[in-house]
Amino acid sequence: MSLVIIANKTTNQEQFGRFIVELNGAIATYNANVDAEEVEANKGSKVDLSDFSSKAKELLEKDNLSGLLTHVLTIDNVILNDTRCKISTSCFY
Repeated sequence: MSLVIIANKTTNQEQFGRFIVELNGAIATYNANVDAEEVEANKGSKVDLSDFSSKAKELLEKDNLSGLLTHVLTIDNVILNDTRCKISTSCFY
């Protein structure tokens, strides 16, 4: 997944919009993996997809790219550092 920031607001909204859609898919996959875990002690924390998505869209509509990137980084420890969800695995297909 890659992201390019351009000085044009409309283009940024399109690019970040697609990025948010990809992240929503990654979050949904991660949450499904958490639900599928059989051992309760090893369960990770689910990410509230609805809250994440609505806040991301709100920040994008306000053209608050710094806030959006900060918001995206809030899921970093939950998803990107989870041993079940590496960039080369199903979370980012």
